[in-house]
Amino acid sequence: MEEDFKKIFQLSENNLLLELQLPENKNFIEKTKIFQNEIKSLDKKLELNERLIKNIYFISSELIQAVIHDGIFQNDLFTNCVKLSYTDNRFYLLSQNLIEIPNIPRVQKKFDEVNSAFDAEDSTEELQLRYKYKIKNTPMTKSGISVGVLDLARRSLNKLHFNFEKINDKYAIFSIICTIDID
Repeated sequence: MEEDFKKIFQLSENNLLLELQLPENKNFIEKTKIFQNEIKSLDKKLELNERLIKNIYFISSELIQAVIHDGIFQNDLFTNCVKLSYTDNRFYLLSQNLIEIPNIPRVQKKFDEVNSAFDAEDSTEELQLRYKYKIKNTPMTKSGISVGVLDLARRSLNKLHFNFEKINDKYAIFSIICTIDID
C-alpha cells in the first residue's frame, strides 16, 4: 500500500491544478470559497460533466472539513492543505494535516475497514450497505453521524490511499488521496 501511495502522491504533486492551504483553523472561509469556485469552473476549462464536478466538489468539501475539524494547526511544523490534480483522465484530491501519533491506529483502522469494501464482488453495493448500516446503527452525536470516510469512498468509487509520515515524537502528517476516474 505504501508504494502505491508514494506513486500516486508523486503523480498528484506533478500534475497540480489547485491548492488550498489552511494554515489555521479560522479565517478559512474565503480561501475555501475561492478554491471551490475554481473547482466549479473546471467544467468549462476541461469540458467535464456536471455530475463529475459535483463529486469533486463534494469530496473536496469532506476533505476540507476533515482538515479543519480534525487537523492540528502547528504552522512551524506543517501547513495543512487540500490539493486537486488531474492527469490521464483521473482527478486526485489530496488532503494533508497533522495528526497526533497516538490517534494513528484508530484512524488507520477506519480507512482499512472502508477500503476492505473493495474486496467485495460489487464494491459499490458493499459501500452502500455499509453506509445504510452505519446510518441505522450509529447513535447521533452533536456533530451528526460520522460517515465521512465512507462518503469519500462512495463518491470516488476507488480505494482511499492514505499515509502517515512521522515528523517528530508527537505528530505525523496524515495524507489522504481520493482518486476519481472520468466516465
